[in-house]
Amino acid sequence: MNSSRVSVYKISKAIISPYRFRVIFLLFSIFLFSAANAKKVIIGSGSGSVSQTSMTGLNAGDTIAIKPGTYAGGGQFSNLRDLTIINNGGIVTFTGTVIWGGNTMHNMKWTGVGYTGAFYGFVFNTSRAIYGQASHTDSTRFDHLDFENASIAAFDFGDSNYGVTYNGNSATFKMHCMTFSDIKVFNSSFFLITGYNNPADANNNICDSVDMHNIIIKDLQGPGQQVRGSITHFNVYNWNITYSGTNNQTGDQGILYLSGNGSIHHNYMHGGRGYLARIVGFSIKPLQDSVLFYNNIILSTTQYGGFDIRCDNSDVPWKTSKYFNPIKNVYAVNNTVGNKWNQGFVVPVVVQYQMQNNNILYCKNNLSFAADPNISNLPDEGILVDYNMETGNIVDTSNNRYFSAVDILNYLQDTLATSRPKATSSLNGGGLSFNFLLTDFYNKIRPASPSIGAVEYAGISSTVLANAGPNQTITLPLDSVSLTGLASTALNSTISTYQWAQISGPSIAKFGTPNSGTTMATTLKAGVYIFGLLVINNYKDSSASSVTITVIPQNLPPVVNVGTDQTITAPVSSVTVDGSLSKDPDGSIASYSWSQVSGPSTSTIANSNVAKTAISSLVPGIYIFKLTVTDNQGLSSFAQISVTVNVATAINPIPIDTNEVGFFVFPNPSRDIMNLQVSNNKIGIMTISVIDISGKLILNEKVNKNSSKIITPINVSSFSIGTYFLVMNYNNSRTEHIKFIKQ
Repeated sequence: MNSSRVSVYKISKAIISPYRFRVIFLLFSIFLFSAANAKKVIIGSGSGSVSQTSMTGLNAGDTIAIKPGTYAGGGQFSNLRDLTIINNGGIVTFTGTVIWGGNTMHNMKWTGVGYTGAFYGFVFNTSRAIYGQASHTDSTRFDHLDFENASIAAFDFGDSNYGVTYNGNSATFKMHCMTFSDIKVFNSSFFLITGYNNPADANNNICDSVDMHNIIIKDLQGPGQQVRGSITHFNVYNWNITYSGTNNQTGDQGILYLSGNGSIHHNYMHGGRGYLARIVGFSIKPLQDSVLFYNNIILSTTQYGGFDIRCDNSDVPWKTSKYFNPIKNVYAVNNTVGNKWNQGFVVPVVVQYQMQNNNILYCKNNLSFAADPNISNLPDEGILVDYNMETGNIVDTSNNRYFSAVDILNYLQDTLATSRPKATSSLNGGGLSFNFLLTDFYNKIRPASPSIGAVEYAGISSTVLANAGPNQTITLPLDSVSLTGLASTALNSTISTYQWAQISGPSIAKFGTPNSGTTMATTLKAGVYIFGLLVINNYKDSSASSVTITVIPQNLPPVVNVGTDQTITAPVSSVTVDGSLSKDPDGSIASYSWSQVSGPSTSTIANSNVAKTAISSLVPGIYIFKLTVTDNQGLSSFAQISVTVNVATAINPIPIDTNEVGFFVFPNPSRDIMNLQVSNNKIGIMTISVIDISGKLILNEKVNKNSSKIITPINVSSFSIGTYFLVMNYNNSRTEHIKFIKQ
């Protein structure tokens, strides 16, 4: 469910940063690809792996379009420049790692907007999704990507084996002028690793001018860090970070654990461990930049505070590198931090660790409440900042407010849905102005005297919050889902109207009751649908939300092909059966299994688990064999083939001398009792079978031959008139045949 309350798709157009990245980001976000002779090159087969490791056959401005499907072998892209990588009309899923390698990747765009039926056109479901082995990546953008279960990282650019040492030249940044936007990360460890903040190797894997916005972090693993490394001029905004579990882990952590400087603003965090950001400050010479932390909402987290800033001797890289300066100032302004519960609790807003070189921490206009249910009588100010080291502190903490869990309800309309002040709240107009503080959390213009906290009283356009319900997945032939907006809420008002509409999808769905809180969406086809819900209250305020419905195609059974029935004539006793022409119409074949259904004896199947195999030890008669084929989703089907083994047509003359060694029948022809005489030196069990001219088994019995010569009667009185074959087998080894006639 995506709600306007915590939407990460809004773009903070009004934010003007004092850093140079406000110019750089505008420039590199516009990809100046050459339009002349630009072409689309389709790669991949929909399975296996996919790669593009050179510019051979490509020109600046070309598009690499990856065929939809699942690539278990991952991919490799290296030594590329001035290209777009896109999904070609469907969802591309990687369950193997994608290597981003080579010496330099320049002016690239990897985007998942190639399929209108899905907001995220690329899905990565593997422990390490994109492995940044390139020595240098610049002017590159990743957007509309979905990362699931990345237990190592969604973007891993921090491996020291592929590190680069900064020497003052921008070409030695690990990443430079980068954008990550419209990305979802679910049940994963890191979103981005660029390094591990090692003061002993301060120049390693330095990044500059990195923009990360419109990011959803849901059910983070750990739950701890999401971004780690050394980045100057970062710009982090419009993040929606949620953790639904119970965190029992301790430790000093931050979602953003960075060395460097930049802006962190307009982010929402609910649940999880530690700070929203933990920053070890430094600047790139000759600059001396500041760190800005404003318009953030941090609720229901555990461990320490909302924001940690460090400028001490042991952590900061500027103490050990000739290329770095200390930061100038730190601004922690207009943040709302509340409902924090005690597990190694320090303070609600800022933990400050020894400022340096007369830099100042401005902690102003912040609102904190219900910092811990076990702590009472907290002071209105002073609790908001913890001075971890007293030396060098220059701190301004005016115009902050703290309230208990009970008192805050006198000042805010709610402490979760909007964090909006009440109309009569003393928070309104109680803050000080800053040149970068142009809007509130919801991007509404702040007045000259802003409110205290992340939200202005007039900063929310509605007092109703739409909730379109949880995302759902169904499998055809089921082609309908129930949509519910009954979890929508109205603040100081009542809901008067629900309006359901389709935003996108592979076909036009039908709504049962589009103007009610619940409705059925029917006639769905395979693909991804996004349905929108507009909720309006009695004051005509409105709020929108959306829900994603994924329709999985019906799994069709495999089509089994075993070829035509086969006929052989003894003494040939083996055949080859072949099911390799079997196919699965909507997937792949996972396994084959051959088995014998019937026959005059037990045959030998060479390998029952392959498509094509040999079958031996056949005796005259009719056999039925079955091939069972199972597809990649576990659905099976089968087909049968018959193998007829005829008796040898060339029969030696029937001996009439009863003293002759061998075997014969008499009288031949016979009407009722026919005698079988066997004269040889073999002792043991004989199997005697009688087969008619069509190959049908008429008689099958065993006789104990306990002497060199025996005569055993065979009653043929019930046989139809015609020609028959008597087959004799010694101990399942040698087989003898003889023809006789029934009168």
